[in-house]
Amino acid sequence: MGGRYSFPRYLAGATAARTGDEMATPAILLAGLAAMDSVGAASALVTGLTASAAIGGPVLGALLDGSTRPGRLLAATLAGYAAGLGLVIGLLGAPFAVPFAVPFVAVVAVAVAAGLFAPAVAAPGRPSCPAPSRRRRCRGPLLSTR
Repeated sequence: MGGRYSFPRYLAGATAARTGDEMATPAILLAGLAAMDSVGAASALVTGLTASAAIGGPVLGALLDGSTRPGRLLAATLAGYAAGLGLVIGLLGAPFAVPFAVPFVAVVAVAVAAGLFAPAVAAPGRPSCPAPSRRRRCRGPLLSTR
């Protein structure tokens, strides 16, 4: 980390981010089950949230590698993920939050859109590569390119 952040602060931030991410899926599942009273509906929410992360991961990685300010992009992505999860919970369980009935398909679509931002939680631990013009060797725990 090279002195930019102290290890305890980094560890606290990483722990909070991972804990929030790991709690998001069961929270969405339980909220869907409570609101819809259907296991199938609740699992559709979780499936939408997690399946779209498979698309969002490579896209986010490419955007972060090509960005001149990856920290700002990462912060915006994390805010989008938090807002998407909050919107899903709000649309599911708070009739006072929206004055009209929202179709469940729309709630699943919001969950899919929020899931695109989910890889941002794990992005700070991603391997770092130099700019393409200077790319000789990528550094990371699982990379062995030259």
